[in-house]
Amino acid sequence: MLRSVLDTQLADPQAWILYPDGVWERLSGDGPTSQRHFMMLEENDRSAR
Repeated sequence: MLRSVLDTQLADPQAWILYPDGVWERLSGDGPTSQRHFMMLEENDRSAR
């Protein structure tokens, strides 16, 4: 059963993984990590002022 769940997650390009430090990242490695995403939001907010 666990193997089936893992295979399903690996096949899902939208799947996420949580690291011990609390950072989320797409399992596929595409896109920014959650930490980088929030940093980009803060940068955009500062530049909009």
